[in-house]
Amino acid sequence: MTHILSPAGDPESLKAAVYAGADEVYFGLSSFNARAGAVNFDISAAAKAIEFCRVYGVGVDITLNTLLYGREFPRALEMVRELEKAAPPDAYIIQDPGLARELLCEFPGLTLHASTQMQIHGSYAAPVLKKLGFSRAVLAREMDENEIAAFAKCGLETEVFIHGAICVCRSGACLMSSMIGKRSGNRGECAYPCRMEYNGAYPLSLKDMCLARQIPRLLDMGVDALKIEGRMRSPEYVYGVTSVYRRLVDERRAATENEMKYLADLFSRSGFTSGYFTGSRGSAMFGVRTEEDKEKTRAAKVEIVPRMLPVKIEAFSKEGAPFSLALTSGGVRVEKTAAIREPAQNRETAARDAEKQLAKLGGTPFYAADVSVDIAPGGFYPVSALNALRRDAAAELQQALISAHAPVRKAKTPLPPRKADRAPGGLRIRFEGRQVGENAFDAADTAVFPLENEKTWQKFASSCAQKISLLLPGFIFEEDVPIIKELLNKAKSAGITRVTLPNASFLPLCEGFVCEGGYELNCISPQTARTLYDLGFDSVCASPEAKNASFCDFAVVYGRVRVMQTRNCIIKNLGRCTGGAGGTLRDRTGAQFPVSCAFSHGNIIYNSVPVWLLDKAVAASPELIFTDETAARQDEILVSLKTRSAPDVKFTRAYMG
Repeated sequence: MTHILSPAGDPESLKAAVYAGADEVYFGLSSFNARAGAVNFDISAAAKAIEFCRVYGVGVDITLNTLLYGREFPRALEMVRELEKAAPPDAYIIQDPGLARELLCEFPGLTLHASTQMQIHGSYAAPVLKKLGFSRAVLAREMDENEIAAFAKCGLETEVFIHGAICVCRSGACLMSSMIGKRSGNRGECAYPCRMEYNGAYPLSLKDMCLARQIPRLLDMGVDALKIEGRMRSPEYVYGVTSVYRRLVDERRAATENEMKYLADLFSRSGFTSGYFTGSRGSAMFGVRTEEDKEKTRAAKVEIVPRMLPVKIEAFSKEGAPFSLALTSGGVRVEKTAAIREPAQNRETAARDAEKQLAKLGGTPFYAADVSVDIAPGGFYPVSALNALRRDAAAELQQALISAHAPVRKAKTPLPPRKADRAPGGLRIRFEGRQVGENAFDAADTAVFPLENEKTWQKFASSCAQKISLLLPGFIFEEDVPIIKELLNKAKSAGITRVTLPNASFLPLCEGFVCEGGYELNCISPQTARTLYDLGFDSVCASPEAKNASFCDFAVVYGRVRVMQTRNCIIKNLGRCTGGAGGTLRDRTGAQFPVSCAFSHGNIIYNSVPVWLLDKAVAASPELIFTDETAARQDEILVSLKTRSAPDVKFTRAYMG
């Protein structure tokens, strides 16, 4: 059965989602969720929300979907302890693999869903997710229908975004807001630089996704959960959008023109896009929120109607026996009895009078769908007694529904530790640009080249294969896997034994290679570093968002980091296809972000300034990133590393400064 999963940024939005027919809802606690700007829920409010959902048989997923610093793990675990004691949810949505492991060590029965921030782009990721204890994957929004269909067959539950805001950057790989202003998208604090102006236009602002016309196809694929984005949106938006998709799923059909217009009136950015899903990528996917869009939203009328649950009421009483009342709803039945029958003095209670009182379910989530009363004549049943019995039975029914819909836990084994020799340190240089300086290459203990730059690494492999590590692309979709495997086979034939991975899910593609972790793995804590080692990495580079690197093997001490990686070609969207030469994005302050052409026609957007920690004591081996540096400039950087020179250009300290 395919579920509709709706957002709840606050208690009113949660009620709206349930009333509109959501099968599951997702919301964040007061910390460690990717929508820090939403109202969110403290433990007490979360417990009440979960019990409310349980009555309706609606599942609850808690978003603990941010990266955590090491000192934050105890607080995150304590929050889960408190919530598990108060009202256990159905699942937790997790980004940080270190947190996933820590949770399962203490709570082996938890159900974990892998956040879209874990950068899941292909079915090859399934073995890694299973090792980490995940039972469901929230797929990256940049996947198309064939890629989703392939993943849906891999043995994990599949969750797919179908409506709402989408990022132009690879899910989980955006460092732009973080590097510009230390507002980390990986920690729920994104400042949305993708919505800003560059080069006099808005080349990074995507329209909202809408797959309302693709519902039959998604149902045929066997997708388990259809997810609506919108924890920052209003209750009216949540109710309206959920209501439309409820009808579409129930009727297994595509949206009509009127339904599409209704959805657009609720919220759009110059209309909608389904470009990732259909494979129709390009400039048509991009748009901004216009004044006309805002006016349509203001004019949209949404009436939130509470959802009531049908109850079958059965009452029975004979002379000399207690009055028996049974309420049944959702397959759950409760019975209450009470000695409330009195001899009739002036007027006996007729069955229809008892029916009238017992059907008064106001103030509860129920309505009387069927009432059956069989009472012996000659008796009197006080109205107050009937009302009290009904209230008690309704309250007991609510508690019975809460219990009946509580999650069933099945213990899982956490990822075991792996005994492995750590990779040697030394100087690691990533050569991502066109120039590879001879002195720089000679100075590097490890020289990293993009896997797709075959001519470059083949040139050096004949004499220095053992010092080369090949960097896999940020994106690997199903259609790319044969190409990647062919390149890896060529590398192996050339004597290259090491690869650098920007994504942990790539591990199954690289069997037979020593796997080194790039900074794109988002490692900012010792707990996560240990998890990555035990997954199979021989070395790990700290994320630029790490506040120290003592728990990792490497740290970026110089170079422009990748702040975005896009499946769309931003250069082409600006109308200036450069035939692979790349380009530049200039923001409103004059900062320039180099854009390079990447594997499979995507783009890499680099930060406007390099990280510079050459003059700092960093507790890890140094990693340099060369992008647009000439050979002469590369030599200068090597001297600065040796002499611990102060910056001679505009720079950022990232999070270690």
